Amino acid sequence: SFFALKNQISLLQDLPELNSTPFTPDSLDFRLDGDTSNIHHTLLQKLNKKFYLIFWQEVASFDVETKKEILVLKRNLTLNLNTPITSAKTYQVFDSISVLDRYNNPKKIKITVGDSPLFIELMPIDKSSIN
Repeated sequence: SFFALKNQISLLQDLPELNSTPFTPDSLDFRLDGDTSNIHHTLLQKLNKKFYLIFWQEVASFDVETKKEILVLKRNLTLNLNTPITSAKTYQVFDSISVLDRYNNPKKIKITVGDSPLFIELMPIDKSSIN
């Protein structure tokens, strides 16, 4: 648990004192397809505009009475991105801070969600450079 929390902090840390510009988070237009029962998510955005979309299954994975782990089957889902994204990376911070997969200009990402959080880093297209 310590390493999972350490990896999560390392991935999500932001240094607001380095940016004096007021920050208003953007929105991310996405849809998750597949069996989404008990699938939860949260969306974060850092000052550098990168989104972090985190998915996990909200299910019991340990029986406190028998002191045994409960097998949680991972779900294969598809993340559909309607917001233009230049690059994406997936992380399983429970194991390490290493990138699992990388994507360029993704519109859909196949993901596998278990009972530990899956982090997806999404870099949106810079809207100011489109003009």
